[in-house]
Amino acid sequence: MKAFIFDLDGTLNDSVPLIVNTALQAYQELGVEITEEEIKSYIGIPLIETGEHFLGPGRGEEYLDAYFRYYDPAAYPMRAFPGIVELLRQLRRRGARLAVATAKRHQMALETIDSIGLAGLLDALVDSEATERRKPFADPALKALELLEAEPEQTLFIGDSVHDIQCAHHAGIRACAVTWGAGIRRELVAAEPEYMVDSVAELSELLLSLR
Repeated sequence: MKAFIFDLDGTLNDSVPLIVNTALQAYQELGVEITEEEIKSYIGIPLIETGEHFLGPGRGEEYLDAYFRYYDPAAYPMRAFPGIVELLRQLRRRGARLAVATAKRHQMALETIDSIGLAGLLDALVDSEATERRKPFADPALKALELLEAEPEQTLFIGDSVHDIQCAHHAGIRACAVTWGAGIRRELVAAEPEYMVDSVAELSELLLSLR
């Protein structure tokens, strides 16, 4: 493999508790009854699109505003999952090209990458503002391929959600599902990723063997 595309939240970044608790408070304010599982199923989709799904068409901005009224990273500090930074360093030492494809907006994605210690380890960032369509469409993966100057058969997409796997497959890229994020295992299995791993150690062994 020449290149690896990573999802950010729930894959590299231990941010699921922050996202879920923020969303629960926002939906409570807006009078929407929702479960943690429902929230997790939409992690990886831009907030405006998520809001429109649960609140109705045209109400995405309303949800976005409510979400950021409760968004407090100090309450649930973000960090890279243990072993992730070293994995990316090893892949770079072996000459791999690395990208992140995330539903976060550009500035928030940059701030997150910096705060969890990944600044300088990536060759490309594809955020929600970089493509007209977002996951599960192929566009983010195709944009990452363009920036990495890689072909689909040379690339692996790693993510914690069904949206990541679908995005990869729509772009003709093989996918690896990680089970420590927001994804529900049975749904990940049903999406038919080529690989599935249960720990960062397993992921490291896989990616280093492929490189």
